[in-house]
Amino acid sequence: MRFALNFFKFSTHKLKPAKLHEYHIPAFKNADVKFNALWLHGIFDNSKNFLQIAQHEKLRKNTHSTLLDLRNHGLSQHLESISFEEMAYDLVHYIAQKDLKDLILLGHSFGGRTIMAALNDYQQFLAERVKGVIIIDIQPSSYAYNGAGPVEQMYRFMSEMKSINIHGKTLDEVRELIQSKFDQVPVQKTMLNNINVLPNGQLKWCLNFNAIDRCFNNLISHETKNCYWKGPRKILIGGKSKFTSLQRVQEDYPSVFYDFNLSRDVSIFWDQAHFLYARDPERFVKEVAFFMESLKEEQNNKEQQIDMVNYNNDRLSLEI
Repeated sequence: MRFALNFFKFSTHKLKPAKLHEYHIPAFKNADVKFNALWLHGIFDNSKNFLQIAQHEKLRKNTHSTLLDLRNHGLSQHLESISFEEMAYDLVHYIAQKDLKDLILLGHSFGGRTIMAALNDYQQFLAERVKGVIIIDIQPSSYAYNGAGPVEQMYRFMSEMKSINIHGKTLDEVRELIQSKFDQVPVQKTMLNNINVLPNGQLKWCLNFNAIDRCFNNLISHETKNCYWKGPRKILIGGKSKFTSLQRVQEDYPSVFYDFNLSRDVSIFWDQAHFLYARDPERFVKEVAFFMESLKEEQNNKEQQIDMVNYNNDRLSLEI
């Protein structure tokens, strides 16, 4: 572990890692645990988004889960800047610091782009630790193009949140204010999930609006290209999503994943949009659990092959 920490300290010394808030969901007792899952949320969200999903019994049979807040989100450290280069470093620094292995990385939207940036920037380190990745409804390419409706919508959403005055109000008062201004329940829930109640009863936004606003254009322009990650992967997209499409997946992902195969690597939730895990949690859990089971079976087969080779070598040495 000391080597891993020193490697990142000196090889990328210009980057300052953010202290990431973590929420642990252990596997069931006596479960045959093979993996440690790290869950990364989308922009303007936090680890609460995956709280119920990660507690599902089908997932806790195989894995310990850790839900992370990205920098300038949730209860993680607020710093002056935010970029995918920095968030990728935050992620690998966290993994190195905890000396985590047998990892499955799951990222929705903004979190998925963070994972792809990390796979690209720290491929050798992660190749020894990551068993599989799940990317949820996002592209690795730039969103800075004319007609990128989702991006305009995201920026407007942030502006609307910033406009809500929570100073001196109770959580119930803010809830009533949000409900009076916004009709959509998911919007209301996201805004309320981003409010932290301090020990003195005061309310505080969990988002660093200034840093995100200042870096927003760079965030949407970021691209992951020529990565060619060789590990197992699953891309989940919504058939009604404005952030992905089957055509864009076909065009963009072969540059991220080596030997990319559309029928094998992609599952489409035809009736869902961007937040497919919230709208169809049962199918989402089924997809994730199936992916984990397939990795588990593959790993068990490899271990059996190794045991057989060792057994044959031992027999040969005895005969000699």
